[in-house]
Amino acid sequence: MIKKKNKVKNYTFIYISLIILSVLLLSVGFSAFQNNLSIDDTKAIVRIDKDIRIMGVSIDSVNDADSSYEEYNAYNINSKVNLKNANSYVIYNIDIYNLGNVLMGVKNISINYDNLKFEVLNYDLKSKLCDDEGKCSLGSKKEVKIKVSYQDNGYNSSNTSYDLRLDFLFGRIYSISYYDIDSTNLPHEIMEGEELNITISNHIDYFLNVFMNNKRLSNESDYQYKNDILILPNVNGDIRLYFKMPICQRATILHTEECKGNYCSGMGYKVDGSMGTKTITYGSLGTAGILISGDAFDCDVNGDGNYDAETERFYYVTDMENNSNVAVLIYYNNVSGGMPNNEKYYPYDSSKENWHGPRTAMEQLPTTSQWSNVSLFNTERKLINEYGTTSTKDGHTFPEVLSYSKYAARLLTIAEVRKLVNFYIPTWKNGELDNQLYLVENTNFSKKDNSKFDGYWLETPRNTMSNYSWIIFATTRRVHSVEVQRTDTFVGVRPVIEVYKSDIDY
Repeated sequence: MIKKKNKVKNYTFIYISLIILSVLLLSVGFSAFQNNLSIDDTKAIVRIDKDIRIMGVSIDSVNDADSSYEEYNAYNINSKVNLKNANSYVIYNIDIYNLGNVLMGVKNISINYDNLKFEVLNYDLKSKLCDDEGKCSLGSKKEVKIKVSYQDNGYNSSNTSYDLRLDFLFGRIYSISYYDIDSTNLPHEIMEGEELNITISNHIDYFLNVFMNNKRLSNESDYQYKNDILILPNVNGDIRLYFKMPICQRATILHTEECKGNYCSGMGYKVDGSMGTKTITYGSLGTAGILISGDAFDCDVNGDGNYDAETERFYYVTDMENNSNVAVLIYYNNVSGGMPNNEKYYPYDSSKENWHGPRTAMEQLPTTSQWSNVSLFNTERKLINEYGTTSTKDGHTFPEVLSYSKYAARLLTIAEVRKLVNFYIPTWKNGELDNQLYLVENTNFSKKDNSKFDGYWLETPRNTMSNYSWIIFATTRRVHSVEVQRTDTFVGVRPVIEVYKSDIDY
């Protein structure tokens, strides 16, 4: 019997131990999904988004009145109040905490008696709630003072005692940003669900562009803008207003690739190499106010108002010839039918003759409808060879006009590549473009699994061989030439755009 009792005790101990361990594990697991924040010696949970609540109520002052058993929950306060005469009032201090990571405010307050009124003494409804130090989220505390008193003619001597209840409706605060617009007397914040109604004078004869939640809105269905008055109902996101938008803005992050082959590892992109890393970084973030070859930009080429760092990445190459106010920028990838593509390659001209220009390659460039927010300054270009003349050595004359009229972009030229280095190109030596690696992103230079390209065509036909044209030979980082009809060298089409520097936020 003693052994049996001991056995029962042992089982009981094991069961209790397992229960305690389970509770501990659950606590640890649950806490892994939380962020704890200390607020006035109180532990609170930091919410991912919206989390605002009342966390205290007290009496600030009274005038010929009594208040008792002040209570609160997240969204209201309750009190037993006695307002003894027509001039009686109670002022409450109500502690409101914003535990989330977005700006919040009090949208509305309601009181449960028609003959009573409230006044908010130190806060404007529908504005953001911030503490005395200017902190507005993640644990900020605002002590809101609210005065409760009688409405005019609301006093009745036969009934001065009330079970008071104040209900709070909280809402998110969204930002309003203005570009090329004088915003001196315009609001910069608005409460969710509210209507934006402001006067914006159009002094520069551009269409007004309205964005909410990073989406361009339609003038016909989403808002009204007539006689300089903008009306945008039911705001539910951050707002951006433009009369004129930059086409390109500086990148904030750079594209990277992992070195997986001999070409990049030969330059030291390996663990034990001179660069000490396998990661290839393309371009640079640059310096404000200065344009340097290789500076990375995100360009809203399709005019949707978004600057997509993944699919709208360009690199500044140089200024346009004979116009230093215009920047020449090259796309980060080759294209097929105007879309980024790492698999399809095309000949320069399938006729096997270079004196017609890149007729076949041009057909893959983005059209003016695909990239509607950019255009070439001269859609009719003069085709010249590497020596600047307009014919091949054996006497074939180039067309008087190389027309890009259907396209929003063109091909890079050998003359523009030569401006990037301080020596004559081609040298016929590998590595002449090692300082311009942004030109070889998404090619076989990195042996990336999803790229088949050895390089891409330049606009320039070769003078000494009438069936050859120049390419960026990416794997060896140099300018090279190949037969115009060849596809076995995996040469693609890479667009170049021309943008006024005044349309670039740099």
